[in-house]
Amino acid sequence: MPLNEVHHILIAKREIMFSFMDRYLFSRANVQRNNILDTQENFINVIRFCINTRQRTVNAQRDNAINYFNYHYTAIQDAVNQGNWELLKDLIYLRHRNEEYMVANGMNYPIGVGQKIGSFILEVLIHYGEANPDLESELYVPIDTHVYHILSECLEVNIPNNLDITTPSFINLQNFLSENTHNNNPRIYFDYLWFIGKMFCTQRQNGNGFRLCNICWIRENCVYANRWFV
Repeated sequence: MPLNEVHHILIAKREIMFSFMDRYLFSRANVQRNNILDTQENFINVIRFCINTRQRTVNAQRDNAINYFNYHYTAIQDAVNQGNWELLKDLIYLRHRNEEYMVANGMNYPIGVGQKIGSFILEVLIHYGEANPDLESELYVPIDTHVYHILSECLEVNIPNNLDITTPSFINLQNFLSENTHNNNPRIYFDYLWFIGKMFCTQRQNGNGFRLCNICWIRENCVYANRWFV
């Protein structure tokens, strides 16, 4: 399937997606999207929302992660403002071994969030929050169940089994998405497939659900070709 055409369609939905996220995330977190990093309270409210999107959230893990982000608020704010992508990546994905923090909290390993939540947090900060547009081209597309479903089943993209951000297979997938963008626009627009999977196409192979194909944004590029309630 011509992914660059899909990407072009998704770019055109930017205003819709920003409006949706204002209601889906920012109004519920009580934060204006351009003010995420202005205060620690704003930042943590957004982090809490992002972490709570995990399907299976354990209270202790959530609280530990929120404590971690509280502790590293200033470091993350500085990394965003300075455009330091490598440090920001380490801090957000919690691979950054801050010895002072771990000793103070009796830990001998960093707390972790996976590629989905880490990538979503970065997307919210940089893409929707527009905290530093220079970093937008670096963002990874979060591969959640909706994006996975649309890419693999509807657009026939081969998705690797191991989606840890440290693996070559994950990086290769992100590079593949970059190679199939429209006019070299950021690959993060492919994450709008999440909205398609959530709103227009909840059908799964051998499972229940629906496909609202005649109102789907990418119906002309999908292997299911304008089916209705299949």
